[in-house]
Amino acid sequence: MKLILKIKSILTALCAVILTISILLTCSVVTHNKSLNSYYNSQIERECYKNIYIYDCNGAPIYTGGFSDDKVLRLSTFHIVGDRNKSITDSLLTSTYPNLNITSVFNGFSPTKKEYNLTIDSNLQKDAYEILSNNAYHGCIVVSDYTSGEIKAMVSTPSVDVYNTEIIEDGAFLNKASLSYPPGSVFKSVTVAAVLEKNPSAKDFKFTCSGKSNHISCFNLTAHGEQDLSDILSNSCNCGVSAFAKKYIAPDYLDLYTENSNILNSSVISDIKIKEGNINANDDLMWAANGQSQNMVTPLGVVSFYNAIANDGSQIQLRLLKTTMESNTSEIMSSTTASFLKNALAGVTQNLGINCSTFGKTGTAELDNAESHAWFVCCLNDGDAPPYTVLVFLEHGGKSSSAKEISREFINNTILSKEDSR
Repeated sequence: MKLILKIKSILTALCAVILTISILLTCSVVTHNKSLNSYYNSQIERECYKNIYIYDCNGAPIYTGGFSDDKVLRLSTFHIVGDRNKSITDSLLTSTYPNLNITSVFNGFSPTKKEYNLTIDSNLQKDAYEILSNNAYHGCIVVSDYTSGEIKAMVSTPSVDVYNTEIIEDGAFLNKASLSYPPGSVFKSVTVAAVLEKNPSAKDFKFTCSGKSNHISCFNLTAHGEQDLSDILSNSCNCGVSAFAKKYIAPDYLDLYTENSNILNSSVISDIKIKEGNINANDDLMWAANGQSQNMVTPLGVVSFYNAIANDGSQIQLRLLKTTMESNTSEIMSSTTASFLKNALAGVTQNLGINCSTFGKTGTAELDNAESHAWFVCCLNDGDAPPYTVLVFLEHGGKSSSAKEISREFINNTILSKEDSR
């Protein structure tokens, strides 16, 4: 009996040893497989990124299987191109990799070559980056052809150099052109368009500004005096715009027109995803009419709206890829309304020192506990200049005059000088 028990004990121990060895072997195989998969995935990624090619609108290389040796080009295009760590969700490198066709991992693989031809002009892109960076601004510059919707430049600062990631500034991974911010007075054109589309005779509106009306006040309590609607817009009179909106439209109508103008939509540009905008004029119609209250708009959304003004009321969806067909053209205002806005907004830019005919709008978006955001959007309205809308947004940049100065320098020294040299 003792012998039987001893044999049983030995067998039990032997089974335990066999089970332990089996578990260890299984774990080893699993660990090996995970390691093997990780190795192959890294190889696949490396080979895939080598097969992506990105060119600007003139065929100049931006990324050809690897990053450019031009540091400024890398910095200025980072938010479009991205990196190999998928840091920018909607960048070309991040969005392309999962779509590359891979054959059998174990029998060898052959990534499909993917080529992108952008609407971006890399020279404009680099100059836009340098003017923001050299002036130590966080913000963005967007340039669009208002006749085609093509984005000619889209730069966000601060940026990241993929070859030197030791020091990265806060916000460097954010594309500020695609984020939503309070628009301030650049939104006043939307309010005027909304009213004129509903009631064209409202163009005859007049208002005497004393600098303050109810809970609305003009900048520095400036009393603009007696003004017609064109003066109200070009003087950026808060009191006048508020009275104009209150007289002619209900809050729901301003919300509806703004939504129908597409500038709040994440699809205002094809090819990339951007933030939705917001408006709730029921919260405070008079401040919402001036671009404050709960208003939130992306810089790309603002560009899209001013493109429509410049294009006689016709809004063409923005696009970043030349292969994207022009689509989603919308008539968001009549040519009569667009003409009125062009003439009124020409008063904003006439003494700015830009070397061609323009119209545009400033914006100072006030914040409760931080420095204001500075906006300036300008449309080149001259047969000798390219049909561009140029927007400068300076995050916490203070007064809009800072954005105007950046715009003037960029338009005169980059856009117009390059055009003259052709």
